[in-house]
Amino acid sequence: MPRIAIRHLESPSDHNPLGIKGVGEPGVVPATAAVAAAVAAAIEDALRRYRIRISEMPVKPQGLARGIDAARIAGRSAG
Repeated sequence: MPRIAIRHLESPSDHNPLGIKGVGEPGVVPATAAVAAAVAAAIEDALRRYRIRISEMPVKPQGLARGIDAARIAGRSAG
């Protein structure tokens, strides 16, 4: 995992007396998606020999086991 620097940037809203904004505006939302994509890529890399592709989150062990079993039956792995 790379080092991540956290910085706070305040930009109050001028549309209300408190200066608050809605919850859909924080910058952490894209970071979560980026980490999830990196995790999926790491799992795909680790299971490369089975040619498994992650297409949904969260990744569940049962789904990975089914994918590995299917790959073995289809002859897509060495073991």
